[in-house]
Formats: sequence, structure tokens, C-alpha cells
Amino acid sequence: MRANHLPTSLLALPLVAALGACSGAGEAPDPCDGPTRCVAEGEWPLTKLSEYDFFQGPMRELVPKDGVVPYTVASPLWSGQAGKGRFFVLPEGEAIAFSEREGWAFPDGAIVVKTFFFDHDRRDPGAGSRIIETRLLIREAGA
Repeated sequence: MRANHLPTSLLALPLVAALGACSGAGEAPDPCDGPTRCVAEGEWPLTKLSEYDFFQGPMRELVPKDGVVPYTVASPLWSGQAGKGRFFVLPEGEAIAFSEREGWAFPDGAIVVKTFFFDHDRRDPGAGSRIIETRLLIREAGA
């Protein structure tokens, strides 16, 4: 069975993104901190979306942490006036490959995040929004 490829409209994605590691003076970095902790802990998949640690501050604001890369598509599909937040996370040191023949090739452990939301008042961006659904596409080893 052939894996589905993301549409070529995702050409807006940067081809290379690396996750940064945080460490204190003289301390080893915590492998279970940040958006790759699910891989480091071996808990796949995690129980709650918040456990993936993709966002800083309230999750409803969709402010990505370092290593969580926002992207847009050239021609988004209409979703009943819902807004969408799109992000991807790559394992440290990995990159997305692309070829005309095979399309996008995400490395094992890559995660594509898509969140649907409705603005409380589309005339007032400061009025906030309500998250309806978040989808994770997780590239598992060997899949």
C-alpha cells in the first residue's frame, strides 16, 4: 500500500527545519522537553494534545514553540468559514525531501499539525477564537 503524499500546494514549506535543543549552563539538555518529547519518552501516541508541547502560552492562541514551524498553503480549501493553523515538527537534524516523481518525503518522527478554529468575531481579531479540532499526521518508523 502506497503512503499518501501531501499535495504539491505545500511547496510553501521550507525544505529544511531543525529543532533546537535547550540546555542550562553545565546541564545536559532534557530529551523529554519540547515538541519531540513524545519520541524521547517512547509514549506513542500521547494521551492529550497538550502533552505534545507544540505551543507556548494558552493553546488556543496557537503560538508555536521553537521547532514547531508554521506554514500556509497556496490554495486553502474552504472549511465552512473555519480558520486553520498549520504546523510541522521534524526530529532534530532531519529534513523534508522532495522529488517531482515521489512528492514529499517526511522523515520518521515528523508530525504535521492542522488545527481548525472559529473566530468569535471575524471583524475583531482580538476577540479570540474557539478551537474545534486538531489533527496530527505522525510519520511512524517504516511507514
